[in-house]
Amino acid sequence: MSNTKLYKNLKELRIQHGLTQYDLADILCKDRSLITKYESGKAVPPLDILQQLAKLYNTTVDFLCGAGNSVDESTVLKSSDNDSQILYSDLSKTEKELILKLRLSDSDKIDEIIKSLGED
Repeated sequence: MSNTKLYKNLKELRIQHGLTQYDLADILCKDRSLITKYESGKAVPPLDILQQLAKLYNTTVDFLCGAGNSVDESTVLKSSDNDSQILYSDLSKTEKELILKLRLSDSDKIDEIIKSLGED
């Protein structure tokens, strides 16, 4: 594993997703200083954190570590009945954070959130 590539990928992906270190720390329920250590090479994220980050950024642990290709999904939602789509880049910061937090939630929690959104 190329540690230099890991640190570079962690920072680049965070920035590409419009997140600050504080935002990412909040999403992962970690201290911001830990994010700084991961991105500067002063600490290597444990496997469980790498897996969360890969899921969060819709990529693979291999890519994060410098091996393999990234999964680049810029479309968030594409209608099946026409050509309309919502691009990730067009979402607000709050919408992006919500999507990222949902990606790290378990399916029961997601179902509960969706159900609560449908209630008046």
